[in-house]
Amino acid sequence: MRLVKVLWLLCGFLMLQIGFSQSNPNPEFSALIKTYEENSLLLGSSDPVLSYKSYLRSLGSESILDKQRTFFSQMREEILSIDPVDLSKPEVLEYHILKHEVHINLERIALAIPFVVNKNKVDNKGIWHIENGAEWYRHLVKFWTSSDYTPSEIAQYGKLEIARIKARMKTIESSFNNFQQLRNDPKNFSQSTTEIELAINRVKMDMQDAMEEHFPTFKKLPNLRVARGTNSALKQTPGYYADNTFYYNLFDEPFDLSQIDWMLIHEGNPGHHFQVSYEDAVTVPPHRRSITYSGFREGWAAYVETLGYQMGLYSTAIKEYSWLEWELIRSTRLILDVGINFYGWTDKQALREWKKHIADKDNIGIREIKRMRNWPAQVLTYKVGARAILELQQAEMNRKGDSFSLKDFHTRLLSNRSIPVKLLGLLFDRS
Repeated sequence: MRLVKVLWLLCGFLMLQIGFSQSNPNPEFSALIKTYEENSLLLGSSDPVLSYKSYLRSLGSESILDKQRTFFSQMREEILSIDPVDLSKPEVLEYHILKHEVHINLERIALAIPFVVNKNKVDNKGIWHIENGAEWYRHLVKFWTSSDYTPSEIAQYGKLEIARIKARMKTIESSFNNFQQLRNDPKNFSQSTTEIELAINRVKMDMQDAMEEHFPTFKKLPNLRVARGTNSALKQTPGYYADNTFYYNLFDEPFDLSQIDWMLIHEGNPGHHFQVSYEDAVTVPPHRRSITYSGFREGWAAYVETLGYQMGLYSTAIKEYSWLEWELIRSTRLILDVGINFYGWTDKQALREWKKHIADKDNIGIREIKRMRNWPAQVLTYKVGARAILELQQAEMNRKGDSFSLKDFHTRLLSNRSIPVKLLGLLFDRS
């Protein structure tokens, strides 16, 4: 009996020690985080802006880059000296995020120093045409997507998605004798702001029950306003989100009512409006509040579009088809972005590839090609981020079986603000 008591006491002591080590911060790691917060912004390490020309012209002087290299090299050594086993679960996530940030910055600096020293010129032809253009593009792919996918893997995924989406579109088309006539029926379009806003607000109301069922409860969610867009610089998009408002665009062409379902999911709830508002209420280390990972931000908005069926939307073939049209555009952009910026395609080559997959939308293709040449890798964020979330969702469904809950899954995903998509798996207990 005494031996049993001793064993129980020993087990209890060990459990207390384990609990203590998991719940108390590691002082060495805390000091490292503090050092990073105090110095990273001071050194002027900035995120790439959309335009590669503006980004390359703002890399900084050789002396600034050398200081950055020294700092981030020291940070890398300090990170590698810490064993994640000695960290609590929240610290493990922060450890890997910090490791990602340091790696991305060192990669940027390694490319920037010779570029600045050699006084390389920046022209309008595209990033492929500058010195080490392909390597710059690899770097921007990692930065924008926060994934480890290579350009060739992303392009291949685009091809697979195109085949999947077109197969579904063909199935819808074959269900009707005159589908394109139905798709282009004037009743699907409107120039009346009253009609458009009534339709949008109706979809908002229809989603309320599904929001409560499938997404974390968030009583402080601001009301999503609806207004007509006035920014002509954004008129090429059907709609956009800013300042708690979903803006629909009604400029030169009638508004396509069949796009409301997927657009409102993406830009409003449970997309950008819900995500941004929810994240603002989450507590994270100060330096992380200034970092947004576009692969997660845009990936989330593209991912939640796939839940339209569960949310009672895409109730007609026309509405589903409208969403698939934009999914096809996003998937085609994966191939074009890689082709233009990694393989050096001309605009003519890119448009030829566009036409293979998308008919009667050359004006959109020309616009998107210009965007991809000026903003390399940014368009990848939607599909690459959504892919990471969908694959994680499938893994969790396989692991949990009947106990899987979409609401619990989404609560975990949003529990630490924006993080690199390659680290999303750390949010889930795989033990």
